[in-house]
Amino acid sequence: MLLETFRIEAEERLGNISHALFELEKEELPEKQEGLIEATFREFHSLKGAARSVNLSSVEKICQAAESVFSRLKSKQLQITDVILDEIIKCVDCIKDLMNPEKHYLQSEMSARALKLSVRLEQAARGEFLEKDVAEDLPVENSEESENEKYTSTDSTVRISIVTLDLLMQQVEELRSIKLMEKDQGIEVKKILDDFEAIRKILLKNKVNIRSVRSAIKKSNSDSANVYIPQVSTIFDIHEQSETLIKTLAHKVKLISDKAEHNYRAIESQIEGLTQDMKKVMMMPFSLLLQSFPMIVRDLSRHQEKQVELVIEGDNIETDRRILDELKYPLIHLVRNCIDHGIETPAIRLKKGKPAQAKIKISISQIDSSTAEVLISDDGSGIDIEKLRNTVRNKISDADINVDEYTEKELLPFIFYSGISTKQDITAISGRGLGLAIVREKTEGLGGTISLSTEKDKGTTFKIQLPFNLASFHGVEVIIAGQNYLLPTIYVERVLAIPKEQVVSLENRQAIDVEGKAVSLMPLAQILGIENNTSNANNDDKLSVVVLKTAGRRIAFLIDKIVGEQEVLVKKLGSQLKVVRNILGATILGNGKIVPVLNVPDILNFSENTSFTIHNLFNPQEVMSTSKKRINIMVAEDSITSRMMLKNILESAGYNVTTAIDGLDAYEQLASGGYDLVVSDVDMPRMSGFTLTEKVRGDKRFSDLPVILVTALESKEDRERGIDVGANAYVVKRSFDQSNLLDIIKKII
Repeated sequence: MLLETFRIEAEERLGNISHALFELEKEELPEKQEGLIEATFREFHSLKGAARSVNLSSVEKICQAAESVFSRLKSKQLQITDVILDEIIKCVDCIKDLMNPEKHYLQSEMSARALKLSVRLEQAARGEFLEKDVAEDLPVENSEESENEKYTSTDSTVRISIVTLDLLMQQVEELRSIKLMEKDQGIEVKKILDDFEAIRKILLKNKVNIRSVRSAIKKSNSDSANVYIPQVSTIFDIHEQSETLIKTLAHKVKLISDKAEHNYRAIESQIEGLTQDMKKVMMMPFSLLLQSFPMIVRDLSRHQEKQVELVIEGDNIETDRRILDELKYPLIHLVRNCIDHGIETPAIRLKKGKPAQAKIKISISQIDSSTAEVLISDDGSGIDIEKLRNTVRNKISDADINVDEYTEKELLPFIFYSGISTKQDITAISGRGLGLAIVREKTEGLGGTISLSTEKDKGTTFKIQLPFNLASFHGVEVIIAGQNYLLPTIYVERVLAIPKEQVVSLENRQAIDVEGKAVSLMPLAQILGIENNTSNANNDDKLSVVVLKTAGRRIAFLIDKIVGEQEVLVKKLGSQLKVVRNILGATILGNGKIVPVLNVPDILNFSENTSFTIHNLFNPQEVMSTSKKRINIMVAEDSITSRMMLKNILESAGYNVTTAIDGLDAYEQLASGGYDLVVSDVDMPRMSGFTLTEKVRGDKRFSDLPVILVTALESKEDRERGIDVGANAYVVKRSFDQSNLLDIIKKII
């Protein structure tokens, strides 16, 4: 495969060289000659590197010698002559012969010829006089047939512009919309056929009734009854005509339905076949991406005085060329990280009882028909979990993240956050904490996921899962606030229908139990910033929930309804809407409806830094009445965790909350006025809660302002002192319950 790829590349480069030599031979302007010399020099250089990668030493030697000549021409140490140009042209012809598989039986003669040509070019580069060599050609058949072969291409491949291929692929993918529309039209026709059948049954039932009425009238033999016989007969005739017409129309619609189904199957077969063929055209083996990796590993390991062996498995697996293009940087960065971060020097490895030579393994496998998995692993020191924990603690100031309570599995995904690095020294290779964040963004941008596992002194493994094709993918259609959206299936862990009673409150967040673990539950409508006036969640016994997961993050989202899964074509929003928060693109369903495709990584990122409540699902009237009051509460608490917990609880209940870091800060802010309640800790620096309450009661501006003390001090003396200084309520943290606090606030205000 690599050799065939090289032949295609060599054919293009040799064509460029031949054209440049032809122009150089007739060009007289020095500045244009310089441009042609530079272009030819670059082509020989690139061809030399490609030849080295496939171990074609004869081609490499010729290119090396040609480089020497053009280097001297470029520096004006050598002048262009007809003899030099002739030698270069002979070299081009020799390379073409070396690349011709039909002349493999002449390889030894052609290798000797290549060696002779390279020696003559090296002489030319040194400025030595070249005489015309009349015996440089191979003694091959001098027939008319062999002469024609020189100008006839026997290659079965054709070079096509990548841009052209991309445009063709887009057009083929567009045909999927036609297929889906045809399918939906067939469904609609079947519905019409069902309607005709329902009408026919109604007519048949009424026909029996009309026949009974007519018979009854005839039997009565009364003059008044006889008046209605013609009218009833007319109705009966009209009914029979309607029945016949309906039957005829139903038959015609049945024919249309059958034809529509036949057309759909034919279109589906043709489009699927064409799509698969185009996908094959776009598919390239991972070996094309990884062919430069051995040199990258060799150079970097030598630079760091480390011994590293690179093992590649499964590189014959093919995927979309566009995915390979985008995947190159992430894989290079991960390999460099393995060498720079994980792998130890030979001396350290020997002390640990390891071989001096480390191993990096890149393994590609096919999980299913639509997903590939890439594993990049090393046998180095692994990730220092405690160092990572300290870094996260220092870099992320989120009250909801208590890193000391995080397990190793929960902590590892933070390695993909921007600014997080376990390396203390910043080098040209790593240490800034940006690389892995970019790797995650690139991977998720391709519709993939990335995760990792590590073991001390055993090594680290990164796992990337990617689709084989970019354009079309499977999505789960959901309804949120009455609108249709699509979630990429690769991020959907599961969908659930759960009773409302299973939603529990953990500190300031709602959660549900998924496989024995608490998973945060958030209303997706609020995350997307849309009004959810159409949700039937208040009336249904069960809630529709979708659990989304990527890079170790896992959050459950409340939605209105799950419609189902389908394959769709995703389209970008265009340059005018290049970046829209939480939206990846859009697709057109078979019924013509345009549906946004949600960007799950964006949604998870936003959700992790946001607190929402689904309290209004259970007590809508209560929240509505509370929000109308717009009560302003001052929270004084020196602990950031407790402060944010109280803030989230109160804001979730519909109150406006202002926070203060201690009693003095709260007292100073109270001067601005407009506060309806103070919730304060007791034990705080600068000014305690007791002192704050005393000052509030002693100030005429705030003397009637209610104060609730929430504290860990639970002795009888502390409780009595709280009442003595004028607190309206005294809540002990040990027995703290958020509903209890909210009930107290409602009673006081």
